[in-house]
Amino acid sequence: MASPHCAGLVALILQAKHKSISPGMIRTLLMNTALPKGFNLQPAAGLEPTWRQGAGLAQIVDAVTTPAWVSPSKISLGEGTGGASQLTVTNGGTSPITYDLSEVTTVGTGPSTAAGAVYPFNFSYLGGANSATFGSPSVTVPAGGTATINVNIRAGAWRDKSLYGGYVVLTPRDGGVTLRVPYVGFFGDYQSLPVLTSASCGLPAVFQVRAGSGDACLGAGISRLGAAGATFTLQGNDFPILLFHLNHQARRLNVQVFKADGSAVHPVFNYVTEQEFLGRNSAATTFFEFDWDGTRSQDNGGGNGDHRKVVPNGRYILKLSVLKALGNASNPADWETFTTPPIALARP
Repeated sequence: MASPHCAGLVALILQAKHKSISPGMIRTLLMNTALPKGFNLQPAAGLEPTWRQGAGLAQIVDAVTTPAWVSPSKISLGEGTGGASQLTVTNGGTSPITYDLSEVTTVGTGPSTAAGAVYPFNFSYLGGANSATFGSPSVTVPAGGTATINVNIRAGAWRDKSLYGGYVVLTPRDGGVTLRVPYVGFFGDYQSLPVLTSASCGLPAVFQVRAGSGDACLGAGISRLGAAGATFTLQGNDFPILLFHLNHQARRLNVQVFKADGSAVHPVFNYVTEQEFLGRNSAATTFFEFDWDGTRSQDNGGGNGDHRKVVPNGRYILKLSVLKALGNASNPADWETFTTPPIALARP
């Protein structure tokens, strides 16, 4: 139901302004004047995290009547322990406005300390105290003019790999509409979060449909390949089944085929599939599935083209490679890989 509500708010702003206004400006007005709400589980504990409630609850009267606005309308701090930003306040009114500057912290989230917990599926709500310092405790914006605010946000003491957030608050000294700018950051090194991991099923792994067999995770009729590998006929349902769990988002995912000794099947055309910008699994016990049909791509080195070539019978391995969300493809440290046990193709 968010879309129709937002569409109605936009219509009201367009009607009230009696002029053409850009989508970006409408968003700025709605975000600047929104009212942050308390933590949904315990409102007295603090404000709901910014990455969950955004700027807050829209206040349409304030969005229409405010003579001033702040851009950018949000601050993305990224990973680390905080950062600096410059905000520009624009006063479209006929009188100067003086704003007192402050900051408020929201509830944070971080990895659970419970035994066996897998982040982000198992997390804890945390309290913390960010701090924001300004070049000046207040700013005066002339009528019809602009003024800049330099703000430096420090994360404070959070659990490693926590998400923290808050709001920069501009309170008009002589009354009027209070303006806010939400911010969010990741405390620590985002690239240190593992992507290819599964505490529940021991993935990635390769499986084979086999009568009379059973896997502790997947149940009867499914056999997990050991170090010796297995033979597949590629008939019926006898295909190598690669299962993997993405604990976090991945920028790129490749599956390549090599001979069992690690040598190249082809110096360029060795991709079985290539995918980009994958979301993480929805729960710690869920996974993605890839069934290999014994072919590889023959399209300019890519893995998803229509021109495919059959890999002859023989012994092979598949290499699954995942590039982390903020990873650099040319940096080996930003990739996580898994190599399958030997897969023997024995088509009749």
